[in-house]
Formats: sequence, C-alpha cells, structure tokens
Amino acid sequence: MLRLQDVYPFVHELETRLSHALELSVQSTEFIQLSESDVRDFIKFMHPVECAIWRKKAFGSPVSFPSLIQNKASNEISEVKGVHRIFHDLLEKSELCLKELKSQLDLVNIERGEPIV
Repeated sequence: MLRLQDVYPFVHELETRLSHALELSVQSTEFIQLSESDVRDFIKFMHPVECAIWRKKAFGSPVSFPSLIQNKASNEISEVKGVHRIFHDLLEKSELCLKELKSQLDLVNIERGEPIV
C-alpha cells in the first residue's frame, strides 16, 4: 500500500515539468506540445494520491482544506496541501494557455474578416 509520502516527490517533479511546458507554450508563438509520457505518468501517479487521500478519509480523518490548515504537524498534511497547490498551479497555467489560444483564434478571425463570437 503506497502512502502519499511515497509518491508525492514524483508527482511534484512531474508537475514542475508540465507547468514549465505550459509556461513555454504561453510565451511561444509556436505550438509546444506537452510530453505525452509526462502527462501519462502524472495521471498514473494521481491514482495512488487519490487512494491515499480517500484511505485517510475512510479511517475517520476528515480531509477538508480548513482542517488541513489547522493541523500543521503531519508530513502527510503538508503533502495534501502540496497536491492542492499542484492542481491550483496546473489549472492556472492551463487557463493562461486557453486565454492565449482564444486571443490567437480571435486574431485569425479578424484577419479573415469573420465575426468574433
């Protein structure tokens, strides 16, 4: 049975690479594809992370963000907070990429003389 502490370093490393690739794609005028293997590995590692969080909840430990903020003693608690930060960072970077994509599509529509919806 894997613990959150066992997989967190790998999840964090993958998030760093994915986050960096998303940043580059926003800054670049060319298409930059995320590494398929990084995305696949990130998804694979998310399963043990989810199981570890659900297992903690199943044994009577509430896993809500307010309860995490109050309890700072456990390494696992800080890693659950870290998982929250990871998802928050990836969501922010994904949103930036989508906004950039929208602005580029708007420019294409303007060049074609098509209405922007």
